[in-house]
Amino acid sequence: MHITPPFLDARILDGVAVVYLLPHTNVTTFNANGVCIPHILKLLESCRRVDVVWDSYIASSIKESTREKRGKGVRRKVGGPTKVPSNWPDFLRDSTNKEELFQFLSDKVGSNDWPDGKEVFITSGTDVISRGSDHSMPRCDHEEADTRIVVHLKDALGQGMHHLFGYALSTQTSLSY
Repeated sequence: MHITPPFLDARILDGVAVVYLLPHTNVTTFNANGVCIPHILKLLESCRRVDVVWDSYIASSIKESTREKRGKGVRRKVGGPTKVPSNWPDFLRDSTNKEELFQFLSDKVGSNDWPDGKEVFITSGTDVISRGSDHSMPRCDHEEADTRIVVHLKDALGQGMHHLFGYALSTQTSLSY
């Protein structure tokens, strides 16, 4: 059984896992205020820092050829007033949809006003947007969110944080030093 401490210094999340796992049945448009931002606010109640890390889609990578073999889903332009497609898994099968969705959410999270004393870091392509902190993270060109999470964990440790929680679709790690 895995027990998470009641208060953590930081939570580092796989953004794709958040997109897949958060409820979207009552959401009608791509409005970050409906699901994503409230989720981060809830997490900030029990930690000082939340990092959201996205996969990066590199056109010439081996993973891109694997994605092409899976086939394309339904293409939908992502924007605030745009309606969320009813077939969410089909929408997420298209890499362009995911890239636009991740960029849209990064922009919304990066421009949101977060509570005082709280820090939010979110990847945007190879850049990392930071809010609520004077600290900035270097660019990261890793393709997989799983490996990018390790970079964010290392950064949080470097900032003196000791109680960390990293979450990816494939693994869940809680660190305490």
